[in-house]
Amino acid sequence: MREVLLRDNPEHVNDCPSPDSIDNSKAAQVALVTDNCSTARKVKRGMNTRLGGECFEIDCHNHLRNTYLCNSVEKALSKFLTVELKESLDKIDSRLRVTTLWLAFARAYDKEFSLAANYPKGHGALFLAFIRKYYPGILLFHVESTHGARQDIMYSSALAIYINRWLNVEFLDKCLSVTGKKNNILQRNLFVLLTSDEIVAQSRLLSIVYVSCMLPL
Repeated sequence: MREVLLRDNPEHVNDCPSPDSIDNSKAAQVALVTDNCSTARKVKRGMNTRLGGECFEIDCHNHLRNTYLCNSVEKALSKFLTVELKESLDKIDSRLRVTTLWLAFARAYDKEFSLAANYPKGHGALFLAFIRKYYPGILLFHVESTHGARQDIMYSSALAIYINRWLNVEFLDKCLSVTGKKNNILQRNLFVLLTSDEIVAQSRLLSIVYVSCMLPL
């Protein structure tokens, strides 16, 4: 920066600090912001110590909203639905891997319906062709990527799943009606979940919380 100022605007060169004047003492009274997992907090504490211990340590508010609105909510909903639907779940073939955990559902949904078609066994491209043929111009919500360990997947996926559901079910019905396609585990898993009144109610609940709480926060 100083080299550029010396070349183009030498009268302003003193507005830029000299490299010799930049050291750890400059970091005093600044804010160190990380997410709120234990590893990140440990790094933050260690950095603060190296900088003299006078920095403000702050937890990322985006991660905090996820902490108190995601993990505990998903576990509570899953526990409730598992008890409520025990008889029905016991009748479902275990090979379909049907679960009441929302993240597992969201990841399966992303694999099958992602318009990016980033899962070899999914049918995102075929689903898009289906929409363009039978429902051209319809508003289609895209589920954000469910890869990794992002906590807000539960809410960011719920709205799209709730609104797109009728299109997904019709698509799956057509696919599973084709001879030789009835053994697709991913599609059968999703058909079971997307036609469950209780899972639909869960997607509606999470959509309401997403719009009314998560987005404002």
